[in-house]
Formats: sequence, structure tokens, C-alpha cells
Amino acid sequence: MELKTSGIDRPEQKITNKAQEERDRVAEFDILRALAITLLLFHHGGIYNFSVFGFSLKPLMHYMELLLLGSFVFMSGYFSIASLKRSSFGDFLKTRLLRIYIPYIAALGLFILLLELDVSAADIAIHLLGGQMLFSPQFTSPILTLWYIGLILVFYVLFGVLYKTIRSPLLLFAVLVAIFLLAALIRMEWGFIARRFFYYFFIYLAGFFTARQGWLQALTSTRFFLLDKVLALAAGAALLAPVQDRVGQGVDPQLLVAVNVYILSVVIFTLSLARLLSPWLAHHKFISTLSYASFFMYLSHRPIWALLLELYRPSSLQALSLYLIVVGGSAVLIFSYYLQRFYNRLLLPRRLAPQR
Repeated sequence: MELKTSGIDRPEQKITNKAQEERDRVAEFDILRALAITLLLFHHGGIYNFSVFGFSLKPLMHYMELLLLGSFVFMSGYFSIASLKRSSFGDFLKTRLLRIYIPYIAALGLFILLLELDVSAADIAIHLLGGQMLFSPQFTSPILTLWYIGLILVFYVLFGVLYKTIRSPLLLFAVLVAIFLLAALIRMEWGFIARRFFYYFFIYLAGFFTARQGWLQALTSTRFFLLDKVLALAAGAALLAPVQDRVGQGVDPQLLVAVNVYILSVVIFTLSLARLLSPWLAHHKFISTLSYASFFMYLSHRPIWALLLELYRPSSLQALSLYLIVVGGSAVLIFSYYLQRFYNRLLLPRRLAPQR
């Protein structure tokens, strides 16, 4: 005869279930991270030079750009909470300095040398300080790809300070909205603060609050066969469609609403789908490798591609895209994976597992 223990869990079972849940959540983000970095290579490699069944892929450009970058920003906000909870603000910044800023500085040097960027001494100083998001477009222009690091550095400081000083979630949210509105006023009056700050501010905030409030499980529920997530994604894509041509050209309320709704709908859909597929994909070696190497892939793919183009440059646009995506993507993955392993060993004692 079995005793029914419905509603009563043994302590060790609770611990096991919680640990399993955390592993599953990491697996979901690994899948999202692997997808985002793959789309980045396709996006920058020029996949839009191709057509499928006679239909050009160019109309998908802004959808793909917002998906991959929005995913990275959402994850940055989400995972910053874990660091802030277990450390002081000073230790949090020190960790970000070691893990994010130092590789960024190395990448900045490679970009300037290998991509032959036209930057002044003032530009370099602003970029070294990670201030391109705050001083653009008035005093500088963000460097392609690397602008993302400047953006999340600003968010790390801003959200980190407020998280450590404001305990009420409602008050924290209100203060952040007020800062967003103040930033919009500064842009209108004096021309400071890059448009991407406004595109991704609430995406970082969404990731931040999802982790802070423990909303991830509810948001990524797989009930109804993801029908609710599919409908939300369709609505987000439809909302973006009439304004997508304005992405990258400025900031206005209609565009910001469309961009944020689309990004959040596609991120939640992807995480939900990843949760559904995680039993089959969670331990896939290729996905875990992509996820592990993704940060250095993001930083290094353009310099590596520049070197490869010095060795060989295909004559047609389609051949060029295939060369960058297939050959260049493989080279970037291998280089970044081993560079990440080496960098982790520099940062962490041997007894600790590398953090992703």
C-alpha cells in the first residue's frame, strides 16, 4: 500500500526540484543565446543577399536585428540580478569590468586597426570610457557592433545603483521610467543619448524585473501548445511592420512601442519554445558550445572576417556572404571558444567552474 503525499514534499525533493528548475532555465537561455549569436553571423554576413522561392530576405532585416540584439539585452538584464544579489555594487562592477570591459577594450583596438575606422582622439576617449551611448550623436558615433557594450555598461551602472538603493519594486520601476523620460528630454533639447538607449531600455528593464520578481516560469509557460505566445508574436510582428523602415532612423513613441512589443514577444516565444524543447536540446554539444563562446564571437567576428577577406575576397555578393557565414563563422566559433576558455582560466581559480 502506497502513502499518498499529495501537497507534501520531502525537503530533499524540494531541493532537487529547485536545482533541476535552475538547470532547465540555464538550458533555455543557452538555446536563446546560441540562436542569437547564430542570427548575428547571418545578419552581419549578408544573408539578405539571398532570396527564398523568389522572395527577398531584405524585409526581414530589422526583424532579425531586433530579435538578436533584444535577446542579448534581455539576458544581460536578467543575469545582472544574480550578480547583484550575491555581491556588493562595487564587486558587481569589478566583475563586469573583468568579464565585459577588458575584452571590449581589446576588441576596440582590433576594430580600429583592422577595420580602418575613421575615429578621432576624442572618439577613442569616449569609447574607452564606454560613453558612446551617452555622447552620441552630438559628439561621437557608435562603432558598429561595439555599441552594445557601451549600452549595457550604462545599464549595469544605472540599474545596479538603483537596485542597491531602492527596495520597493514599484518605486524602482517609477524611478526608472522617470529616468527614461528625462533621457528623452535631454535628447530632444541637446542631442545627447543614442537612439538605441531608448530602443532597448525597457527590454533590459524587462529582463531585470523578470529575474528580480521571479516571473520567468509564468512568462514561459508551455500551456496551450504555445498558442498564446504565437498570437503575441504575430501581434508584435504586425505592430512593427508599418514602422520597421524607421528603425535606425530616430526615436518616436509609435516606433518605440512597436519595437518593444515585438522584441518582448519574440524573446518570450523563443524562451518558451526552448523550454519545451530543452529535454532534447539542453545538452546538445553544438548549442552549449555556441552559447559558451557567444560573447567573444560577438566581439571578434568582424576583425576575424577582416583578416579572412585579406586572404580571399569572393567576387559576387552571394559568394561573399557564404564565405563569411560558413568559413568565417566556423573560424570565429573555434577562436572564440578557446579564447573564452583561456580567459576564464585567467579570471577564476582552477577549482571553480567557468561562468558563462
